[in-house]
Amino acid sequence: MPPSTQGLRIGVIVAIVAVVGTVAYVWHKSADTNDSAPSSTVMTVPVPGRTAVPDKLSPVQVAQVAPTRPSLPDQPSLPTLPNGTPATTPAELFSVEARDPAWAAAIEAEIKDRTTSAPAKLTTECHAARCQLTFDGGTVAIGKTISLLESEKGLIGFADSLYLMNTETHDDGSMTIRAIATFPR
Repeated sequence: MPPSTQGLRIGVIVAIVAVVGTVAYVWHKSADTNDSAPSSTVMTVPVPGRTAVPDKLSPVQVAQVAPTRPSLPDQPSLPTLPNGTPATTPAELFSVEARDPAWAAAIEAEIKDRTTSAPAKLTTECHAARCQLTFDGGTVAIGKTISLLESEKGLIGFADSLYLMNTETHDDGSMTIRAIATFPR
């Protein structure tokens, strides 16, 4: 083996041994200092109206001063269906939502204005923050109506979201599709 290759191998081995030794020393040293540390240093910040905390605290005192873990606020409860189970789907939430007559009439009129060019027959029923849209027609008319609803001329920028629900296909080839639109209140 040429002398330059042998020297390179020895250098690599020495470097590896040095790294392993350093890691072992640091690991061992940190384990020793953590076991024998009688107190910890705490940075104090003066807060008006509160008593000062000493610079050195025992582990028991640190546990007593440590802040409590934050918790999330309680989630609002979901409305329930007549059988007592929570309403979770857009259709279930719509079904248990009370009607706000003034809001519903205004939104139904706005949807009608925005969808006058829809090729499918469209009916709308609004409650308090949601509307159910039902459209009937052939597949091409339904597709064009969905396209209109998902445009700025339709519900984009007006409704928060549009959920397409169930589809019914009739014997004559026509379809009925229901959708739930949600609105900001």
